[in-house]
Amino acid sequence: MKATDIPTAQAQAHKVKTLCLRRADAHTLARLLPNMPRLQHLDLSGCRLRALPESLGQCTCLETLILDRNQLQRLPESLGQCRHLRRLSVQYNRLASIPDTLANCLNIRYINLAFNCLKEWPSWTIQLPWLAELDLSHNPCRILPEWSTGHAPLQSLTLKGIGITEWPEYTGGLNRLERLDLSDNQVHNLPASWCQAPALKWLDVSGNPLRTLPPLPKSLQYLAFRRCPLTEDTILPVLWSLPLLQEVKGLPSNGDRKLASFLSACYKAGLAPEWRHPLYRAYVGQAVALEANTCLRGLLLCLPSLRARLLQYLLVQSGANTAALSPELGPVALWGHYARPRLKLIADLQAAGWQVASTLSQARGIILGKAPYPVPDADVSTKWFADESAILDWLRAQSPASQVPMSEAQQQRLRQMLRSTNEADIRLALNLVAARGLPPNLLTELFYTWLQATDDKLARQVRQYLEWYTPADSRRVLQQPLRALWRVQDLLRLGQCLEGTVFDAEKLMALTNSTTGVFVGSKNSSMQSDE
Repeated sequence: MKATDIPTAQAQAHKVKTLCLRRADAHTLARLLPNMPRLQHLDLSGCRLRALPESLGQCTCLETLILDRNQLQRLPESLGQCRHLRRLSVQYNRLASIPDTLANCLNIRYINLAFNCLKEWPSWTIQLPWLAELDLSHNPCRILPEWSTGHAPLQSLTLKGIGITEWPEYTGGLNRLERLDLSDNQVHNLPASWCQAPALKWLDVSGNPLRTLPPLPKSLQYLAFRRCPLTEDTILPVLWSLPLLQEVKGLPSNGDRKLASFLSACYKAGLAPEWRHPLYRAYVGQAVALEANTCLRGLLLCLPSLRARLLQYLLVQSGANTAALSPELGPVALWGHYARPRLKLIADLQAAGWQVASTLSQARGIILGKAPYPVPDADVSTKWFADESAILDWLRAQSPASQVPMSEAQQQRLRQMLRSTNEADIRLALNLVAARGLPPNLLTELFYTWLQATDDKLARQVRQYLEWYTPADSRRVLQQPLRALWRVQDLLRLGQCLEGTVFDAEKLMALTNSTTGVFVGSKNSSMQSDE
């Protein structure tokens, strides 16, 4: 119930459980509150009250009391009679002390005393058995109590701007604390006993003159150290030892966002702390010499920009190219996912004289596929790396199938099957390509088959053969959303994407009009008129 009309509230006072007043004085409350034995929630925020009546203690069923933004200098002693009180908020007032009788309110779980004039810590708060959240921000307390003994149930403690200069050496009683805000104080050092806080997940030490950080609890997930004289060389080694850390605030040059994404990726991939520092430097673009083991573990992270840098780094460092590939280089291992079926690729490598190792540790070289990558089985001593396109070009040059010419009749039959919209014909065509190879003059027909395939599984199979037979300088076009352009009939843009490749755009348009007759629109018509 919201009551702005006091006489009406008085008439129904014995039924009221919730009362929210925005205009009231101590005299009116003294007459009103004794008649509310069932009152459970009382909100007197912003009423400009200077004092509260002692009759407040007669509301023995009171559970929530909100007195924010008033001018209170004290709280009534009778408040200790409200044994069911669970939440107390008296922020933005002028309180210089809190009555010790509140220690009788054993059910309190939340207390907010921020922005008052408390010079001493209310010692009775330590005795409350169920107190979970306590906010004493912006009170000149300066001295903290001892939590070395006992069992404080606090889960959240906010001490922002209270003027403390040190944190107690041992706080073993706060073994349930999950959130701690020590920002805007004068703390120069944090004790090494931090690692004894088993549940701490959220820590803010911003605005303190800290120059070093001790080992922090392994359970920490959020850390803020803005406006602290901490350098990256000081803070990063501490961060790498926190396996669950997901968010950081305080690094210069927009490093918080990069570090947050990096830490989140490390957490999801289960990357050990010892691999993180060099990979983070590579992620932010700093020049760093990386070992092969470090690069392979960095490829596990879901960070496309880092993966691109690491792949380029591995390929450049190894210096392997199509001309330098040879079975004499030793056993190779496959790592990642490939355009061709894995078993087919292994069979082609073995047929060409390569030894394919079952583990990375047994290989002299690694053929890098695409993400996702499996976790390396062991440390590797690899001498060289090559990507899939390089090995495909080498195999294509060595493939006997590409040197066995088809007759004109066979090519015509294959052309008809590739142009067909019947899935059975297309699958038969793929089997023929697998057995005899693909004539170069039918590459555009295979590309058309991939575009018009309606079954996703079949489209993936055709795409694998496209990856195999498309030269390296034209293979980049397959990474573009060409099938999406085909579905929306944007043939003009599709033709522009094919410029400078081995695929014949004019022939593709002719196939479109002669076989399906479906993709006819303004853009298609404009292309035909240009032709």
